Amino acid sequence: MYWFSVLWETRAPGGVPHAVADDDAADTLMDLLEEHSGVVTAGTDSWGATVSIHAADALEAANTGGRLVGTMAMRAGMPAWPAVRTEVVRQDVLDADNARPTLPDLVSAPEAAEMLGISAQRFHELAAGRQFPQPGYELRTGKLWLRDAIAAFGERWERKPGRPDRGTLMRKRVTSALLDAGLTMADSKVWLGQERTVVLQLEAHGSAPVRRRCAARVIAALGSAGFGVTDEGSRSAEDMEAYLAGGHTAQVFELAQETVRRA
Repeated sequence: MYWFSVLWETRAPGGVPHAVADDDAADTLMDLLEEHSGVVTAGTDSWGATVSIHAADALEAANTGGRLVGTMAMRAGMPAWPAVRTEVVRQDVLDADNARPTLPDLVSAPEAAEMLGISAQRFHELAAGRQFPQPGYELRTGKLWLRDAIAAFGERWERKPGRPDRGTLMRKRVTSALLDAGLTMADSKVWLGQERTVVLQLEAHGSAPVRRRCAARVIAALGSAGFGVTDEGSRSAEDMEAYLAGGHTAQVFELAQETVRRA
């Protein structure tokens, strides 16, 4: 048996003049549905109710919820309008959906310039070009870009003037090592931090064990390519798995050659 959230919505038939659900009747229906965590909405031409139902499956929950709302609505004096919508979702699924972030990961112009390892002036020159990603939002305080779009641009962008600096080259090597191991931007993100250091953060979603396994794959992939991951606490490899799985940022560094050969 599972808990389900059941929405039951009605609408006034066409041609009914000034069809409005009475507020007092809606309050009464809310009281009658209280033990089922009922929530009632009422307005012009429609009214609806959401209740919690304990059932074996979604079909049983829909039937039980519909009968419950219909019976209580009649007692409360709600308009006997036909049902036009029934939505059923298991409560744990609904909770997971509500917990999922709804806003995309956005970066400002200075943050995007830092990701690409360029100056603010150079960034604005690039942003004016046709090949650069369009901003996701334009606010009075400035433009915002999708982090993934900037990261993807950085991967395909060919820098013409001069040789790439050490930080940029290292970031590309780190990204390549992760891609070779089957890890993508959905698993981790890599960018250039202060003083041109390569910074990494786990992006994987899911339960703690899932994130821990992804962190272990990231550390192993980087280790095979001659890189280590550290933070100010100088944690052990096992502690670093938990640290990354917790969503914290870490710095990537090159392992000594003898350490790589020993591995």
